Amino acid sequence: MSCRNTLLTEINRRHDPLTRRLPPEILCRIFKFYTSINEEKETWSSLSYLLPNNKCLTLLLGAVCRDWRWLAWSTPKLWRSIRINFKRADDWNCVDIVKQCLDRSGKRPLFIQLTCCLSSIEGTWDHQGALQGLISVVNSFSDRWQSLEMHCAPEILPLICGNTHGAPTLRRLFIKLRDSDDLLPPPQGYIFSLTGMNSPVYLEARGINFQSLAINWSQVTRITFETAMPLYEGAQLLRHAPQLVHCTLTDICDSKVGYSQAEAGTPFVHRQLQNLSIDNYYGKKLNLFFNNFLFPALKQFGLFNCPHYELDVITDLFQRSSCSLESLMLSDAICTTEQLRRLLDTSPSLHKLELASCDAVVEPDPMEILRFLAATADGTMSLLPNLQHLHYFTDSYTWTAELWALTPKVLGIQDIHSPNRRQLKTLSFDISGDIGDKELGDLICKDKNVVMRLADAVRSGTEIELLHYSSRDVLKLSLAHHQLTLS
Repeated sequence: MSCRNTLLTEINRRHDPLTRRLPPEILCRIFKFYTSINEEKETWSSLSYLLPNNKCLTLLLGAVCRDWRWLAWSTPKLWRSIRINFKRADDWNCVDIVKQCLDRSGKRPLFIQLTCCLSSIEGTWDHQGALQGLISVVNSFSDRWQSLEMHCAPEILPLICGNTHGAPTLRRLFIKLRDSDDLLPPPQGYIFSLTGMNSPVYLEARGINFQSLAINWSQVTRITFETAMPLYEGAQLLRHAPQLVHCTLTDICDSKVGYSQAEAGTPFVHRQLQNLSIDNYYGKKLNLFFNNFLFPALKQFGLFNCPHYELDVITDLFQRSSCSLESLMLSDAICTTEQLRRLLDTSPSLHKLELASCDAVVEPDPMEILRFLAATADGTMSLLPNLQHLHYFTDSYTWTAELWALTPKVLGIQDIHSPNRRQLKTLSFDISGDIGDKELGDLICKDKNVVMRLADAVRSGTEIELLHYSSRDVLKLSLAHHQLTLS
């Protein structure tokens, strides 16, 4: 038996002579790449991976041979991140693996993702069972949490509360409740709180509302809520997070409670907020929401799929806030050309403008918005003098001779090299109206002079993208039709 073990050891030593020539530092980096190869990329970090069948990749590396085991066991950064997928109420093996990984992480910050959809309602809860054991293990390391992601049933949320030291190093908190993809009111009565009221910096929440998060909001700088959360809770959120810089609110709604909490009093001045985006709100109280705030530091503003508001409400917000807006994104706005002019007049500092489906309902002629943008590009009556990026989408009409004639005029005066013209770096039109019985070739520009002007603009440094249905490049087709090149 002794000879057999010696022989197996020697075989393992020789099984991969290439990696044996590498210094430990290089081999360690290869290990780190391997343990992260199957995971989704995060916006600010990458998580190591725990497979759904609870085979930790770092443990697998350590099982190959003695040298690899020594390297894996002596490298804490390979163990600092773990993705846990708890599927069975009796899975003690999962608890053991998680404990091993976290014990070997040394003193390094931890990146933990926990997926668990078991709940007491389903009859699987046992206070002495594996799930409770798993939560206890995760809680015991809370003083080293740096990123915590939870995909779980609402009943489990209050149990993840950390240890007596709290979570002083927590920077990113992500919570997604089970079935939160449905636009249903968030479950009530399940509160997430941390010992010591520690404050994360980044927060993403799906399926849970503001009032279910008993955390310290004082240091939060970035928030994303994708929740059927009442609009007045969005107002409370902004008031409780004075350091907030980026805020995205999606799928917010009205409620029976109404908006009385925020209707009276002096508007709240939020001095740090730079980026505000609201998506999928179909109520009619945005004016009450915006009337209660001033955003003097606002740089980027987006309003998407919110059909029941007047554009003048946004204009009034920008005027009262005296903000130097740099990016404006609107979709499905119901507006007239005059309302759009008033809005853009308040933002001469604007660098980027995106308009999507903002040409229907009110205007008798949907193309009027493009006529307006072309008419205001002249150097003598320029609107948006600092505009660099213009993106426009519509499905109300398709490419016609008039639309082609308007497109270069949006760039400004005829002389493409004139400093008085609108200095666009990017011009993007996606015109996706139904073409009926027409062929794609019928959409190309027949006017060679128009195509030549657009080609000159591209050669001078403007990136121009003219599309039909997001993928068909009609500018490229038009260049080919007239046998023109961009070189």
